[in-house]
Amino acid sequence: MNHLDLCSGIGGWGLAFRELGINTIAFCEIEKYPQRVLKKNFPNIPIFNDLTELTYETIKKRTGIGRIDILTCSYPCQPFSVAGKRKGESDARHLWTDTFRLVKECQPSWFIGENVSGHIELGLDTVLKDLETEGYDTRTFIVPASTVGAWHRRERIWIIGHKELSDTDSRVRGRGRTKRQSGAYPKWKFYSEEEKQTREHIRSKAIRCNVVSGETEDVQNTNSRRFKSSESKRQQKERISQTSECRAEQENWWQTESELCGVPDGISYGLDKGRVGRIKGLGNAIVPQIAWFIGYSILQTYGDKHD
Repeated sequence: MNHLDLCSGIGGWGLAFRELGINTIAFCEIEKYPQRVLKKNFPNIPIFNDLTELTYETIKKRTGIGRIDILTCSYPCQPFSVAGKRKGESDARHLWTDTFRLVKECQPSWFIGENVSGHIELGLDTVLKDLETEGYDTRTFIVPASTVGAWHRRERIWIIGHKELSDTDSRVRGRGRTKRQSGAYPKWKFYSEEEKQTREHIRSKAIRCNVVSGETEDVQNTNSRRFKSSESKRQQKERISQTSECRAEQENWWQTESELCGVPDGISYGLDKGRVGRIKGLGNAIVPQIAWFIGYSILQTYGDKHD
């Protein structure tokens, strides 16, 4: 199956689909840092720069491929995000119009979109209506990152549209058969068992020190100062000692847990100049493990209908 990825970011869709054997024919991404990540991880796949100028004919000419089975697009979330001004279609970053234009031009069997949950209240009705006018049956799902093992919630809406295309359609001529995968249901895990054990050990320390909640024992005690007056000097010394141990464990945790804020991770700060781009790239990225399950389900459905 051939896959076109729009608003690609750092390539979450391409990464997930590569694990499934789905052929990504091209990316479209305007930001420079994600483009560098795409070039590194997918060196032989073309990257188009501007979605508003991209056309099906340009894609076909550049890639030599005319059939697009899956079109994915994580179009910008800023017009819909509760963290922004929520201007919707009046936002300059609103790219659904051009996304839908390419859906109509490319005529994929599957369209998959991803966006923030704020999209449900602002703009989603238009997206679903547009897809349905083009003949797509649509379903939407709220799938947080935590459902596939991540430590953060990251609640996102996933939009899936599908339509059956005739064999005479120019976009699907010569489609061929894709055999359904067989055997046990495969797993694509976040971490190996060894990594899980290490991370759980670190996490237990973090929880005990209240690092996860962002509170130290001192902060918690400020909420119960009325009890401090009754503490003996021995109890105060024990509490201070425990807090010191807690802070030491916090330091160890930070040294082993590479967070978005750029903590010691073995890479010198001089070499890690792309930190701002990295944080933005990760913040805009999809969770590839969720994309993997969507792609796997499509392969199952596609195989059932074409075996």
